[in-house]
Amino acid sequence: IDTMKEVGEMEDGREKTVKLAEIQKLVSDKIPPSAGQSIKAWMRISMLFNPKTQVRNVMGNSVVLPVNATADVFSGAMDKLISKQTGVRTTGVTKEGIKGYAKGFGKGLFESYDDFRKGINTRNVEGNRFEIGEGKSFKDKGLGKALNRVDSLLSFSLDAGDRGFYEASFTNSINNQLVLNNTTEVTQDMIDIATQEALQRTWQDDNSYTQTVLSIRKNLNKLNVKGYGLGDVLIPFAKTPANLTKAIVDYSPVGLVKTLALDARKFNNSLSNGQYSPQLQHKFVQNLGKGMAGSLLYVLGYGLAKAGIATGESDDDKD
Repeated sequence: IDTMKEVGEMEDGREKTVKLAEIQKLVSDKIPPSAGQSIKAWMRISMLFNPKTQVRNVMGNSVVLPVNATADVFSGAMDKLISKQTGVRTTGVTKEGIKGYAKGFGKGLFESYDDFRKGINTRNVEGNRFEIGEGKSFKDKGLGKALNRVDSLLSFSLDAGDRGFYEASFTNSINNQLVLNNTTEVTQDMIDIATQEALQRTWQDDNSYTQTVLSIRKNLNKLNVKGYGLGDVLIPFAKTPANLTKAIVDYSPVGLVKTLALDARKFNNSLSNGQYSPQLQHKFVQNLGKGMAGSLLYVLGYGLAKAGIATGESDDDKD
């Protein structure tokens, strides 16, 4: 109660978020873990404890950086064109954004370590693509205590591999919007746009694809033993595979055609029926940029394959 009174008088920021996370931990740690929760945690540890997972987690976020940078060039050009009608910029490339990217990355790594050190979680749980929940996964004694520590360490290593990229994308988007709109005031629309962009670029956003996979898992989990169901066995993680499936479409000629045929129409309709929002503008130009950048990758890959560079040539010795 005393802490909540203190929080009520604090300004928004990291210090306030930490205080709220400490209260959340106090409550969640008192909830006894269910058998199903422990089984899920054990299976998660078994799958993600492999060091290769940590490397792939970072590489998965790194390898898409140049693709997104290329997409931003196309997105920014279309966004500038649309802004002549809307008066709002949502996407672009600026020097301040590039500088902010490195700063945001460092901020993300620090906050991840600070959370681990204090045993708290200051991130939105919905933004956790490895679905590591709150509270302790095992009874905090004996072997369970050791497993809780392993679970905590694993959670930190995965979070560190994501949060740096998340904060970098978020800061980059905010700084770009401030420069492009020639303002120093960060609006709620800017925050919403930056948050969605950061979630998408770290494969953590909620969309129709992830909701479909979660729905399938929920139905499969009707067959369960002590809360651990068939869905948990077949689909241990929902967000990552769903978002990667979505990316196959978004970063492709199919995604480009979809954007030009459907998304463009929806956006134009929003301008005429009064349902326009900066978020809709951002979604349209981002999808266009992804489709353009992805299509260029297809063209590049085809060209390299035709030249024998991507596939190589047959060996002179037929054996």
